Amino acid sequence: MICSIDDVIRIVLLVVAPLRSTGLLGDSGRRCLKPVEVIPSGSDLLERMQAGLPLLGDCTHVLVHEASRPFASRDLALRVLQAAYRHGAAFPAVTSPDPIYQVEGRRVVRDFSDSTTVLAQSPQAFSCSLLARASLAAGNGGLAIDDEAQLVAALGHDVIAVAGEPWNIKLLDTDDVAWLETLVDDAKPL
Repeated sequence: MICSIDDVIRIVLLVVAPLRSTGLLGDSGRRCLKPVEVIPSGSDLLERMQAGLPLLGDCTHVLVHEASRPFASRDLALRVLQAAYRHGAAFPAVTSPDPIYQVEGRRVVRDFSDSTTVLAQSPQAFSCSLLARASLAAGNGGLAIDDEAQLVAALGHDVIAVAGEPWNIKLLDTDDVAWLETLVDDAKPL
């Protein structure tokens, strides 16, 4: 049983598009308690995986996290990693508070809103050997993928959903950051 996320993380690999790798760490790299390595790679998810996986050495499991989700908690990372140790692959998931529709033109053609539909988050965790097999299969099969859990599921392997966190939101562009800054600025203490 893993008791602390600090007990199992040995290295932090930042696998990023080359244009984003210059000066990426700044002072934050000195504050990290684990060794940090920046690996320039392609902008495609599969290219980033194939650049990072060989650098994991003798690691048995990997925790994959998107920098665009800065609010994931240490507890979430621990729960996801514990599930991956037991099942090989896991991701955090939340139900959507809003209806989810498939639309063609402006017409709703399918409603996905039910208790089995979830929104995937990160960090996601995997057995290194399983993720390597999935990466190789995707490279050979030309799969279009959005995240690692989808890739592993395409292999036919179960990917276990664990309870995500509603505040683990994704910030994709400057509008999202501006919205967050406004929200924080407008917050009034109780």
